[in-house]
Amino acid sequence: MKCLIPAACLLLCVASHVYAAESGENTDARNAANKSLDDGDAKHEYSITNFFKDKLPAPAEQSFTAPDLATLGDWAPIRNNYAWGNVHFIVSKDSLSVGDKDKLVRYAVGIPLRNGKYNYVYEGMDCDTGQSRAYYYGNSDNPVWAPLNRPWERIQEKGYNTYQAPLYDALCSMRDPMSIKDMKSALGSSSTSQNSAKCPACHTGGEGASSGK
Repeated sequence: MKCLIPAACLLLCVASHVYAAESGENTDARNAANKSLDDGDAKHEYSITNFFKDKLPAPAEQSFTAPDLATLGDWAPIRNNYAWGNVHFIVSKDSLSVGDKDKLVRYAVGIPLRNGKYNYVYEGMDCDTGQSRAYYYGNSDNPVWAPLNRPWERIQEKGYNTYQAPLYDALCSMRDPMSIKDMKSALGSSSTSQNSAKCPACHTGGEGASSGK
């Protein structure tokens, strides 16, 4: 038995060195792949430890164009029972997109008002770190996107008019964005009442909307 102990120790040391080398290579490759898409400095950190950090890293973002608010017409209902204020919201299925480089999900959400009209927000979501940010806002009376440009914030289940938590479940899987087809399927059937208006602009007969970058 004593003769086997040195041999076992030797094998353990060799295995440790091999694992360390492979881990180093994988880390270098991951870090190289996660460099910022625009400025080359920031990194998009893919790590489960992000969920335990007080301040999460801001995802790297590619340029994008927001869809015209007035043309969005395929709205599906979503619900967050833990929200304050509203618990019912709608999300535009025809606004869904996933960045080919940054892998961020972008979408438009409608927040109902007491007069039957809506406020709208165009947002981005990072499935990896569980964060979202708002880029633009609009409403039924003026269906044209206006800049909002909020910072990235951790998705919260509870809060005033919060809807991102159920959206995360519908749009993300295992910290990665789902395919657009699967997102639409997860969101379910479109809202008959909202789609009867065809588009946000139809509430007031408005025409067109600007897009943003």
